[in-house]
Amino acid sequence: MNQLQEKLVTHCKDCTFAKYFQNVQIDCYARTMNPEEYIYTDNGDGWEYRVYDRKCQYYRGGYWNLGLDIEDKIERVRKEVEIKYNVIVECNTDREMLRKTVRSIGQQEIHPNKLIYVCYGKTDAESKEIFSCTAFEFGNLAHCPCVHEEFIDERVDWRDDVLVKFKAGVHLFLFIKEGVEIPPTFFSDLNFKIHQEDFRFGMLHGDNFLLVPFGSYFVLYPDVPLRYLEEELTKDGMANIRIDDWTLD
Repeated sequence: MNQLQEKLVTHCKDCTFAKYFQNVQIDCYARTMNPEEYIYTDNGDGWEYRVYDRKCQYYRGGYWNLGLDIEDKIERVRKEVEIKYNVIVECNTDREMLRKTVRSIGQQEIHPNKLIYVCYGKTDAESKEIFSCTAFEFGNLAHCPCVHEEFIDERVDWRDDVLVKFKAGVHLFLFIKEGVEIPPTFFSDLNFKIHQEDFRFGMLHGDNFLLVPFGSYFVLYPDVPLRYLEEELTKDGMANIRIDDWTLD
């Protein structure tokens, strides 16, 4: 088995975003190329192209959206691979704090798939009141389904229940408490770092939030409760990253 067969790779040769000079690939239109992540190869026909050392989400065959110019193709593919996430907000009793949090979610440049309220021991009427008090803060979130999850007590595994129930169609889960404000560019900055700078992490957390990738919870450690995930990631040398003030740099 040769070097290219030993792991999952992406051959750029037939990709619509491969940029060539004469018969040598020199760049990629869609993403920043880090030379350390690519090797040169050829298939015996005199063309030299790159092989990316992992699966590339930007790869599209040469006939993909054939009628579009390259700028429109780039815009379309970046929208296709854009991160998708759910926000889970722990609610208590402070309506003003909750409004502040929902307002900051509505100001995100990349909006969540779902906004999920978690309420402890609330009656149905109380949960509906929580929803109604923040409805006018949605703004750009008008399209975003809002879901209420009610819990009788603060069980240690409620987050696992929420992850499993709302895992469809998303890459990330953000857990925050009412009163937390998210900078408006946080998710667009994270999207750029993931897709343009190959930023990878097993868990991202700060004093007032926890961000969990789908892969860490459901693929790499499917049998590990969330409360033990940080320990498992650290033990296996996975990137368990703490950030301050929502700063990714």
